[in-house]
Amino acid sequence: MSNKQSAPEKTERLKIVVLDDDRLSSHNLSIQLKFVGENPMVATSDNWQQMFSMLAQRNELGNLLGIAIGVIKGDGLTDLLLQLHLNHPHLPILLLTTADDTQLSQLPDSLRAVLLPVGDKGLNYQVLTAALKTARHITGHDNPKSQSRLLSASGTPLFRSLSGDSLQMQQVRQLLMQVAQRSVTVLVTGESGTGKEVVARNLHYHAGRQHKPLIVVNCTTVAAERFGVELFGQEKGFNGNKDGFTGLLEKADGGMLFLDEISELPLHVQGTLLRFLEDKSFQRIGGHEQIAIDVRVVAATRHNLLELTRQGKFREDLYYRLSVVPIELPPLRERQEDIPVLVKELISSLENKGYESIRFNSSAMEALQQYHWPGNVRELANLVERLGIMYPNEVIGSNNLPPLYRQKSLVKTATAAAGSSTDPAQTTAAPVDTSSRVTVTPLADMLPLDESRLQQYLENFERQLFEVALDDAAGFVEYAAERVQLDADSFKMRMMALGLNASR
Repeated sequence: MSNKQSAPEKTERLKIVVLDDDRLSSHNLSIQLKFVGENPMVATSDNWQQMFSMLAQRNELGNLLGIAIGVIKGDGLTDLLLQLHLNHPHLPILLLTTADDTQLSQLPDSLRAVLLPVGDKGLNYQVLTAALKTARHITGHDNPKSQSRLLSASGTPLFRSLSGDSLQMQQVRQLLMQVAQRSVTVLVTGESGTGKEVVARNLHYHAGRQHKPLIVVNCTTVAAERFGVELFGQEKGFNGNKDGFTGLLEKADGGMLFLDEISELPLHVQGTLLRFLEDKSFQRIGGHEQIAIDVRVVAATRHNLLELTRQGKFREDLYYRLSVVPIELPPLRERQEDIPVLVKELISSLENKGYESIRFNSSAMEALQQYHWPGNVRELANLVERLGIMYPNEVIGSNNLPPLYRQKSLVKTATAAAGSSTDPAQTTAAPVDTSSRVTVTPLADMLPLDESRLQQYLENFERQLFEVALDDAAGFVEYAAERVQLDADSFKMRMMALGLNASR
């Protein structure tokens, strides 16, 4: 029987067609959709047919999440809705503009079933994400994935915690793909929480063994006196055992056995494992029959095995047999540039599990990148999940982070402030969270204060206040307006007057 597997189906990121006849409106709407993780494609009421024709030619119509309608010129909204529904009856339509309820009620039932009248007045993060969630349900794109994977540039499925653009992770992915379909043994090293089991699962998938068992064993959880039996099994009738016992190696036949924390493997079992790796066969405890199986063994450890061999705690010959190809995973603190990508993928993974969406603003992301992450990617994943539970459908600022994760940025801010003072007592002042502080030219520096200078001071203050609100909302205008307790239209007008834009 051939072990050749069909190539995994390549998937595309979902797209949303934005129909808007107003350039500024379509620009703002695109920013909002990008902010919540969608992929907008902009068209107008005059050229939307060409957009859909292009998508059809590229075979991308199946990757459409829906249509978002903004400002439509004249009174052609109803006709546009009817035409869209006639051509694409199953696509949800997010109506992001004010529409007459009487006109909407006269639309066909099939159209109203996929019409999501969000409106332009109440559009904010929560409203938009709720509408998009409904669109996913209508199109059937809300089914949780059995395995959370993303695609590399070559279309290769990769588990999310191996994502990142750092040189270290690029090298890990390249090495992983080079050895995946070769039968060599692999030793994965790295601190706890760096994703050693994730590497094993990648090897299992890409070796064409994904339809066969993957047995994961944490060697720290198995009693030393039971390890031989657990791994190799026990012959029927041995030691009074009437039924015998099938070991983990035998259960993994055709697939992979992942031995995590291999350094804890008892010495008396290490020799038996070495013989299996060399002969691809073994005997059950108490048995005499040689059992040949096809199992790939991948081992992992957070300890220095070579040092343990010098101490006589690990067999040197087994070490070299296991580490034909070593893959070392860097700690998260050494690849902090990967944190934004990891956070995005972790959020997407939680959304696939039915969690509400969250986003991080720049001050929160900066704090995460300054943290030292002793628990590595596992700690980051736990934090993102906790914040997703605590702040569903919200933008996470640095003040929302637990104190532990913003401590370093607070110390840095306080140190910088203390360094500008000549008072030695101030250098030991307690850290103060200044993530939302507005820095304005001191009023004393503008004295004597005439009407012109006062106006300049107030404008500077307002501009920097708006900048903080926009940053805290990750550029989402409607959400930023809520932060300063203004309606969206007033906020946008003041933004224009102050020379600000949401995509700065």
